[in-house]
Amino acid sequence: MDLTWFELRSVGMEIGTRLRGYYINNVYRAGPLALVLRLRSPEGRESLLVVHTRRAAWITEKAARIQGMDESSRRLRDHLVRLRIGGAGAVKNERIIEIQADPDRRIYMEFFGAGNIVVVYSGIIEAALNSFEGRGRSVIPGAPYELPSPRRMIFEIPADQLISAAAESSRPLDRTLGSRFLAPSKYLEEALWRVGLDPNVPANSIARRDLERLAEELARMYAELTSGISLYLYRNDGVLEVSASRLRRLEDLYHVSPELYESPSEALDAALRAEITEAVSTSTDEGLEERRRLEEEARAQEARAQELSAKATALRELASGLTSGSLSIEEALRHLEGDVEVRGERVILGDIGVPAGNPYALASAIYGYAKKLESAAESLMSKAAEVRNRAVRLEEEYAHMRPPEELVAQERRWYERHRWFYTSSALLAVGGRDASGNSALIRRYMDEGDVIFHAEVVGSPFFILKDGRKTAREDDIREVAQATVSFSRAWREGLAAADAYYVYPEQVSPSAPSGEYLPRGSFMIRGTRNYVKGLKLEVAVGLCVEPAEGRTVLCSAPRRSMDEHGLVYVIVEPGHMKASEAASKIIRMLSDHLPPSLSGLRGNLRTDEVVRLLPPGNSKVVEVARGKRLRDMGVGMGIRDNVRAPHGTEGQGGNEQPHNNGVPKG
Repeated sequence: MDLTWFELRSVGMEIGTRLRGYYINNVYRAGPLALVLRLRSPEGRESLLVVHTRRAAWITEKAARIQGMDESSRRLRDHLVRLRIGGAGAVKNERIIEIQADPDRRIYMEFFGAGNIVVVYSGIIEAALNSFEGRGRSVIPGAPYELPSPRRMIFEIPADQLISAAAESSRPLDRTLGSRFLAPSKYLEEALWRVGLDPNVPANSIARRDLERLAEELARMYAELTSGISLYLYRNDGVLEVSASRLRRLEDLYHVSPELYESPSEALDAALRAEITEAVSTSTDEGLEERRRLEEEARAQEARAQELSAKATALRELASGLTSGSLSIEEALRHLEGDVEVRGERVILGDIGVPAGNPYALASAIYGYAKKLESAAESLMSKAAEVRNRAVRLEEEYAHMRPPEELVAQERRWYERHRWFYTSSALLAVGGRDASGNSALIRRYMDEGDVIFHAEVVGSPFFILKDGRKTAREDDIREVAQATVSFSRAWREGLAAADAYYVYPEQVSPSAPSGEYLPRGSFMIRGTRNYVKGLKLEVAVGLCVEPAEGRTVLCSAPRRSMDEHGLVYVIVEPGHMKASEAASKIIRMLSDHLPPSLSGLRGNLRTDEVVRLLPPGNSKVVEVARGKRLRDMGVGMGIRDNVRAPHGTEGQGGNEQPHNNGVPKG
């Protein structure tokens, strides 16, 4: 779900109307993603303003459960308490709500990047939830506050400019318009749907009349989006969207009817309350703040790299036109305006000078300039991967200092604290992340009807196949056995295959023989072990539909399981890529291969979550595939359909010996 200026405009107007004259009485933390401002009117009435730092703010009478304050939110509270609200509204075309407080103070709530709340006095920043210094924009206490550079939305672009932009690009229509103009994806997709244009068709192949119809529809939509403050909420299996106008595309594709909310706050509360409630901090307060800063830095580097890559592609097309004769030197120079300088008989591009009248020399210079931009983009992506890796290391460093268990939302399923997946026949498999996780699984959750798995490797997790003793098929056994070896130390050591075995609950004992000692997380295995040999180390990471409740979640599982329950997934094997680098690549591949009808699921793809799903150690990304659920929908994606499961042989053994099950953190 992506909120835009249109939704923030509605809730900003509501905040300004309903809370005018209220004083900020106190500020609380409501998990790592939200703050709650308690407000009181001069007559003694109370209200709460929830600020989801990455989504929106809204008025409510019942806030999420309060958690402890961190240093940055405490500093911010000191500057917010006792301020009187005079009005509010959204900054035009930006995901920012501005609250006027007292004569000379402003509170800016920024809902992009890591999110922010900034208190400004007479144009100077007094305090900020997240301070940062960047190339394009900085937020630092004591410095002037600057809004992002003004941008015009596609709704405000004259038809001739839209037609000209389409004519100049061979990229898909939606990507062309989305890259050239500020165009919220859900509304651009809706406009294309209404006029019957395929978003994947090359932009320069669209007829002028069709583009004129698109421009007319965008103008009509703009009037719809700004005609009032009511919001529509769409929620169904796999669909969650808030909109300032009807979205016929969602209604037609998913057969979901909108819920109309006259109060924007009620719509946002219904859509986002669960997201705040279920959010769990993954580091200490200080570590969380630094980690957000690092992720924002990495996102900025990746965005700049994408800009350079796109520019390099355009330059190569330009050079190709020169060499083929389809483009004149004068036309090429017009396209290069801003990058090129003409000095007499010489054309200077970057640090390269060529004769002004030679098209082949100019094409060669353009190719060289494009190559430099591509090299710079690769360098930025490498730096972004390093920054993300630092963020991951920071999370691991503070993992032992996580908040107390009682701060975790109660709605969270017990198995989500561990590694888990559903087998191809929909049996739940749960594995330990470390020695304490192994111990908790065996001592608290092992039942008589389960099957217990362990790898024939030092440093293996225990996996439990719930209710598998009587119902598990051979495929289920193989899938859980493969997950067991894949999440063991064998991955970190770069093995291609390993063996696992399974036993039953009565064979697993926490007691060592007399005179021996079992380390934490280790258990004695007695009796016959049933071996599954030659298991390939491999996991699939992607979006799958949970069989029990129908939730669409990000998960990792064996290939066969993911093919049964997955939508889109990526196959990963042991390799040389760091976890953060592999996670970034996985997210790009999944995003690129999600069909337009499921583009809303891209919000589930977060680097830290993907890193948690990977086995411990370095990896390599092998391929992307679509699962049975997506194939059954008949959605064409141009990627492989069939998935072949690994093969192996089974055997038995019967030695009795302890196993050290400490699993390295991954």
